[in-house]
Amino acid sequence: MQPTRTTARNFRTDLLIAAVLPLIILTLGVAATSYSISRLEREARVIAKLDTVASFLVGASELGLLTQAPDLLRDPVLRAVADQDIVHVSLYSPSGQVLIEQGESVGYGPSVADLRATRLGPRYRPLDSTLYELSQVVNYRIEDEGAEVVGLFRSDQPTEKSPSEKVHGYVRIVMSSERVAAEYRDRLKLSAASTAVVLAIGVTLALLLSRRTAQGITLLSRALQRVGQGHFDVDVPELGSGEISQLGRGLNEMSAQLREARDEIDQHQLQLERKVHERTAELNATRIEAERANQAKSRFLANMSHEIRTPMTAILGYADVMIDDPRTSDDQRELLNIIGRNGNHLLAIINRILDLSKIEAGRLQVEKIPIDLVELIVDVGQAMRIRADERGIALNVEFASDVPALILSDSVRVRQAVINLVENAIKFTGEGSVIIRLTYEAPSETARIDVIDTGVGIPEEAITNLFLQFEQADTSTSRRFGGTGLGLAITVRLAHLLGGECKLESEVGIGTQATFSFSAPRAPGAKLRKVSQEDIRRVEEQSALPEKGKRISAHILLVEDGADNQRLIAMILRKAGAEVEVVEDGLAALDAMRSDAPFDLVLMDMAMPVMDGYTATRTLREMGFETPIIALTAHALTGEREKCIAAGCDDYATKPIDKPRLLELVRHTLEAADKPDS
Repeated sequence: MQPTRTTARNFRTDLLIAAVLPLIILTLGVAATSYSISRLEREARVIAKLDTVASFLVGASELGLLTQAPDLLRDPVLRAVADQDIVHVSLYSPSGQVLIEQGESVGYGPSVADLRATRLGPRYRPLDSTLYELSQVVNYRIEDEGAEVVGLFRSDQPTEKSPSEKVHGYVRIVMSSERVAAEYRDRLKLSAASTAVVLAIGVTLALLLSRRTAQGITLLSRALQRVGQGHFDVDVPELGSGEISQLGRGLNEMSAQLREARDEIDQHQLQLERKVHERTAELNATRIEAERANQAKSRFLANMSHEIRTPMTAILGYADVMIDDPRTSDDQRELLNIIGRNGNHLLAIINRILDLSKIEAGRLQVEKIPIDLVELIVDVGQAMRIRADERGIALNVEFASDVPALILSDSVRVRQAVINLVENAIKFTGEGSVIIRLTYEAPSETARIDVIDTGVGIPEEAITNLFLQFEQADTSTSRRFGGTGLGLAITVRLAHLLGGECKLESEVGIGTQATFSFSAPRAPGAKLRKVSQEDIRRVEEQSALPEKGKRISAHILLVEDGADNQRLIAMILRKAGAEVEVVEDGLAALDAMRSDAPFDLVLMDMAMPVMDGYTATRTLREMGFETPIIALTAHALTGEREKCIAAGCDDYATKPIDKPRLLELVRHTLEAADKPDS
């Protein structure tokens, strides 16, 4: 039984401490607060009375202070000293000389410097435990120069003296706070007595309640300890009536429910573990299958790009060569143009599929480089005007607002989006016109490009589907217009990547307006300018200039395994003036570079037998060759350019070969390497 009594006694002690200690702390806090408030109130009353007496003196001594006459000051000073709390009153001239003083001589009077310091506001200070002093400047104000004095006032706030104010004198008042302090001491004694009675009652009640409560809680705490240890066979005896008894009955019911719950949990846990194991196995199988499908898709796209782009180089390249050949007849030239148009159309489809794949994989990145938006829009208009002319419709470019000289964005992606919209507009317009209109919103630094056509229009219910890939407004097999349905799907995604949006407004039989907006912050230092028709004409004339006839005087090593492409690329370079040597794989390229013949440039195909272009380029760089290398590849997936540059190439060109771009790239690379190029 001894342990039980010890436990109860300990709990009772804790209960008493918990009940009495806060009460004691609260009592001390109330006492301290009362004392602090009492002291602050006492000081406030003293200061208030000093202010009242000072206000009376300033008002009653008006004439005496104006004339500096002590006789006129005596009566208000005596009336002030007559107050039982006022110990001393004195008035001073502006120079600090005492004009009159009454009452007890208390301490040292303020110095002239102290009096002048009161210009910044009244000065209060305790002289000892019961005496307070007020020093105050007295001013008068003149409404305008030469006017009579209209009254005095106290300067309670620190202010700079205005030209119409002048220090007239100073007042000093000393007050005793003994009577006020005695009043507050009586109040504190009464408060202390009340607090002591409350504390005594609280302690007595705590002693009475702790004894009974401790016994019941001791039993409950032991039972709870057993429950906490996982023993749910607890049975607390009857503890009488009241909350403690209810806790005991509740604890017994809880232990019974816990026993039942534990058994159910054990069963559910076994079932859950089995289901988790099965679901995990299914998810792993699904994940592995998805990864395999994604890898297969990537391999298919890469192989498709390479296998189609490689022969397209020969098809489009030789078609261009034959078109430029003076021996080609007009009928043959027309047939070759048809081959070129269809080949470029096929290439555009491939590019769109690859772009969509990059966007869906989240691997399409956009740049932030300075671009001339006016030049870009005019170039697109001029390039697309050929197709518009073929259909007999007008294509115009308009600028609806001022445009920055340069903006920061991705020119390739902006151009691609606008071309997609213009292609659609031309395709669905049988007669009339297509307008490309640029508006620059300067406050938000947003560019908006509207492509407006007078075509067939689109039903409202079909507009939403147009932004889905492989969808068109007319899905029937007899639709009049071709296309993959990828153009708008890619454009809307490009708009989001560029920080904007793409939307359509259309009316059947009237036409369609496609709006492409994107974030276009101005380049540093770029100013807005008004675009005139003369500016548009100048850009069109510059882009219409014939290709630079600058000859390429360089010794070039062409590394290419395809015989057709060897002949085509070598022919293009030789016609431009270059001396070309051709080898068919990377290993032969290493042998050629080791020979005595110096090369100014290497065109390196990256996919070749025996030794591919990546290995050959890395090996040449490791051997110390610094000759510029341009990669030629039919792969156009994300990261291909970076892969070529990482291998040691200086630049990158994709197949099919674009003749003007290839020659310009060769010239640029040679100039950058300070090679002769004339």
